[in-house]
Amino acid sequence: MCRPLAEKKWFADGPWPRAFVAAAGFPDIFAGVRERVHRPTVQEIPPLAPVPPLQAFQKELKAKLLAVMEREQERTRCVLSLPTGGGKTRVAVEAFIDWMQPRFVNGQYLIWIAQSEELCEQAIATLEQMWSSREYRFPLRIYRYFGGRNVPLEALRGGAVVASINQLYNRINSGDPSLDTLESW
Repeated sequence: MCRPLAEKKWFADGPWPRAFVAAAGFPDIFAGVRERVHRPTVQEIPPLAPVPPLQAFQKELKAKLLAVMEREQERTRCVLSLPTGGGKTRVAVEAFIDWMQPRFVNGQYLIWIAQSEELCEQAIATLEQMWSSREYRFPLRIYRYFGGRNVPLEALRGGAVVASINQLYNRINSGDPSLDTLESW
């Protein structure tokens, strides 16, 4: 019985979670709360709004990330490990923006993969904050590639693709043509 339960899709306040908590006798809130704020699938972030500087250890990690990215060039993969609250997202986003900014102009993509929608939104909030703190001449285009959203192929023209593992898995299995566009860069 555990395996079928574990394989069920759990969407906040969805039919399966509501049925499960009702059957288990839990309060309705245990089924989750569906986010009521509608966030766009494609978003552009304007530049220039100051943020506090990184701490010394964060600057060191950012420099190391940039060194790896410069060494590996276009097929760079990086993993950053810090304790909870250590600023992983901030450090990574700053390094990626510094490295990717000239590439965004050429229609290239940063692909940020997170395990949950909450972590995807956290990455987007940090991207927005960091991009807005810079004096760039153009907006950053962010693509929400999670939560069942469909990014139209014609909307893809460079920027940051923030995706959940589940969404990518489902899109790979369905042969989504937008993945070919992202892979070509």
